[in-house]
Amino acid sequence: MTQVSNQVPIFCVNLQRATERKQLIQELWINKLGFNITFWNAYDRRSLENGQSMYPYNAENAKYKIGRELSLGEIACATSFITLYEHIVSNDIQEAIIMEDDIAPTIVHQNQLYDTINQGKIEFPEAEMILLHQLPSYLINNAESYEKIYNIKNTSFSQCQSAPWGNQLFYITNKAVRVLLKELVPIEIAADYPQDMLARQGKLIIANNPLCTHDWSTNGQTYIGNDYRNSRRIFIP
Repeated sequence: MTQVSNQVPIFCVNLQRATERKQLIQELWINKLGFNITFWNAYDRRSLENGQSMYPYNAENAKYKIGRELSLGEIACATSFITLYEHIVSNDIQEAIIMEDDIAPTIVHQNQLYDTINQGKIEFPEAEMILLHQLPSYLINNAESYEKIYNIKNTSFSQCQSAPWGNQLFYITNKAVRVLLKELVPIEIAADYPQDMLARQGKLIIANNPLCTHDWSTNGQTYIGNDYRNSRRIFIP
């Protein structure tokens, strides 16, 4: 089993007009912790508003699969991750770390990230995706959700029977990327929904001690490129 090191590429999905978020990633993750991060241009919801789309979207299939249509933000988000996943596949990148642009680290040294991933690979050798972010509070505090997610708990990680939602910070292999791509194109589900397939296959695990938090904002508000949004979980407005 190969060890993950600082040679593994890290991509941060960032909307070009979200310059304040890019600056925070620069300050907290790059300048302070020394990570080598490549910013990946997110697809702008405003392009969808203008009738521009990169991938087909099927509203009827979305309603069948998840019970509702996708918002423009969710379609833009899915588009952003699809383009990044296609980049990983076309460039034969065997493993990568991917993050959103609105997370703050809870670690004090970059080795904590690589050590956590490597420990996960030891505890669950079959894992192809490792979620490293803080879970939504409703999943932690709701007993039914908790039981639905967790299956096997080891010292540092939990294997899932159903994946929690979120793409804030995760490690992923090329093999898992290919699985997610097959589920995301055409766009019929949100970008993080295909994780559930990996979870059911025993290929996805969650770090019991998250390495980042989603809580930068005051009262749940974020400011992105002249737009206010009232949810921390919307990273493309």
